[in-house]
Amino acid sequence: MLTHRRARERGQVIVLTALVVTMVLGALLVAVADLLVESSEATRADTAAYLGAQSGADSVDTSQFPSGVTSSGQLRLGADAITNCEQAVAVADPGAVASCVVSGDSITVGVIKRIQLPVPFVGLGTTVRAVHQAGAALGTVHPY
Repeated sequence: MLTHRRARERGQVIVLTALVVTMVLGALLVAVADLLVESSEATRADTAAYLGAQSGADSVDTSQFPSGVTSSGQLRLGADAITNCEQAVAVADPGAVASCVVSGDSITVGVIKRIQLPVPFVGLGTTVRAVHQAGAALGTVHPY
């Protein structure tokens, strides 16, 4: 009787092991896919923040120098710095929300972007953030 029961149970360990391995590999695949998308979107947001800071820093108020600019330490950003910053971020990453703040001769750009993960492992999405700062500079070119 004992050998008859063992004959019916033969192969159960293989089936259970295959199920467990399949679930573990599936969870690993989901985690890797989500991390790759999050990393790619974080890089894109960082690039948008950098370009926004660069574009805003190019918006120097040259009206304060009627006889020409003598020192970059005297540069101040003009009124169009925030507009140029926001436009550059919008072109670089259309889904991102930019926060451009001018403080004398520098501009700080914060970019926030809510992303949907391809296979949401925990929750439905995540948020990526990036911050860049630049000082006023003449002679640069708008990235858009």
